[in-house]
Amino acid sequence: MQLFDSYMEAFDALRLEPEEFIEAGDQIVVSLHQWVRGKGSGAELGGHIAHVWTLRGPDIYQLRIFGDKEQALDALRAEGAL
Repeated sequence: MQLFDSYMEAFDALRLEPEEFIEAGDQIVVSLHQWVRGKGSGAELGGHIAHVWTLRGPDIYQLRIFGDKEQALDALRAEGAL
């Protein structure tokens, strides 16, 4: 929640649109299109990022954010998760 709160200090609007889900054991890679609008400037910016969600049973244990899907997948390969 702190991460999203800090985003909202800089941006008027934030929209995340999931595009793809990839299962990797107890982790899920989510490829997202991100769109933001800057506070004050009103400048709009969009691009792609990726989340890696780690689950422990039904609970979310960890969220990691990467610049894109390939970076997320490379990290999981390096950890032996893929």
